[in-house]
Amino acid sequence: MIDAGVGGSVGENYCAWMRIRRHLSSPVSTLHVEHTPLYSHRGLHLLSDDEDRVARIFVWLGATEVREQMPMWPDPHRLPLSGWHPDRDRDLGEAPGLLEIAKAAGISHGRYYATKIPFIATTDLMVRFGIPPDDRLVLCQCKPRKIAEAPKNGRTRERLILETLYAKAIGAYSVVIHEDYLPSVFHENLIWLEPLRSEILSARTSQRIFDYAHAFMRRCDSDPIDACVEHAASSTGMDLVTGHASFRMAAWAGLIDADLLKPIQMTRLLQRDGGRLRAHVAQELLCPA
Repeated sequence: MIDAGVGGSVGENYCAWMRIRRHLSSPVSTLHVEHTPLYSHRGLHLLSDDEDRVARIFVWLGATEVREQMPMWPDPHRLPLSGWHPDRDRDLGEAPGLLEIAKAAGISHGRYYATKIPFIATTDLMVRFGIPPDDRLVLCQCKPRKIAEAPKNGRTRERLILETLYAKAIGAYSVVIHEDYLPSVFHENLIWLEPLRSEILSARTSQRIFDYAHAFMRRCDSDPIDACVEHAASSTGMDLVTGHASFRMAAWAGLIDADLLKPIQMTRLLQRDGGRLRAHVAQELLCPA
């Protein structure tokens, strides 16, 4: 698998260490191979509903890369920041292997059953923010609260400790997110609003999405959302179908100030939050304590 490049590379060429190739019988996981606006040709292989939700949150916050099921290799290896900036790559050192980290922490690393081959531990999500050389990494584990905090789950806690230590060793930081992070209405809104990759690329070549958002916001305190969409589309030379797609993309990007903790009802006035939710989530997930 290593020789084939699994678990290596970056961006569109990354291949997750654990890929979804058949149905699994786990009673607690739902498998997803999901579209993400970050990539044109690669879907994310996500092993639970929690991973699916959290990956979407990070992209909404402005992630520039997501690597799912990324190996924390047992032996020394190149840093996960490698591969994006050739000049920087020459100056980056090696990341310590997880075997060394586990030994220093007094935690058993683990091997594959009935072999002497060290187990390949993975982080659920490795998320990169920023553009090289000013980028940074977040390692995220998505664990049900009852499993992560159960008294008998000592091994789960050890794996979380090892990931925290690994993150520190590579200059990243780690977060643990449970299934009850943010209410279901927020996740439903985000699924509905999330744009296609092609829509984002098209918007980047034009000022029109910004003009659309300005036209929409000028009316949103007096007219229902449907009327604002029609006005903004007409003002920017869009047909109504494109106008509705533009509303979703602009609300997802924060160009339209929508409160995503409440249902978005197209026949009513837009409910606004002044960007407080996005700022709060970014503070919790992207700023180390």
